[in-house]
Amino acid sequence: MELVVLGSSGTYPVPGNPGSGYLVVAGETTIWMDAGPGTFQALAAVTEPAALDAVILSHLHPDHCSDIFALMHYVGYGPTRPPGPIAVYAPVGSEARLAAFVEAEPENGFFTRFRFHEVRHGMSFTVGDVGIEFADAAHSVPAVFSAVSCDSRRLVYTGDTGPSPGLAVFAAGADVLLCEASLAPDDAPWFGHMTPGQAGRAGAEAGAGRLILTHLRPTVDPEAAIAEAAAAFGREPVVAVAGMQVEI
Repeated sequence: MELVVLGSSGTYPVPGNPGSGYLVVAGETTIWMDAGPGTFQALAAVTEPAALDAVILSHLHPDHCSDIFALMHYVGYGPTRPPGPIAVYAPVGSEARLAAFVEAEPENGFFTRFRFHEVRHGMSFTVGDVGIEFADAAHSVPAVFSAVSCDSRRLVYTGDTGPSPGLAVFAAGADVLLCEASLAPDDAPWFGHMTPGQAGRAGAEAGAGRLILTHLRPTVDPEAAIAEAAAAFGREPVVAVAGMQVEI
């Protein structure tokens, strides 16, 4: 299983680093996790978007979902059409909220190009060669942790979350924990997000094999984030950067 970082910039994209978005490739299965601004272009540079098996949206803040509309237009008007609607796994209420944004009437292509599965805590599905699982995250809007598993390897992605005892339980034994670390070490607490130190503790409590910090705001010093997370995790994590490829 391979993880490709399409973008990892927290809150807003910057030149050279789109918003949150990741491609998981496992066997013949491809899954786009989060569709932050700029990530569709990065996705299209490495795979055929119309061939996606699924899209996972951790929540509906625009820095994690806005490029779903680029995919909608691509599969409707682009050079390649998928054989059927692309499966989208997202928190409850997501289909209605996204459809309302484009003022989609029942006959609108939004409803024929996507097939929504609105996920709740504890749900699991099989998509091609992989299993996917979901659990509730601690954020200001409905949000989920997601796990992708294949051949006994497991990747857990937090999306946006504040500290949560449920994360260590959900991520227990993960080979890779892709964990948000939006806040600088000296930032005041901010509900729904974590410092690098909190991300490091989450990784340690979960017994994760590797920790990848992501969603750092552009003003956060990556070296300081790594140092703070390492002190809590017990070994040095890495920071997700656009174009990074990770074998899991």
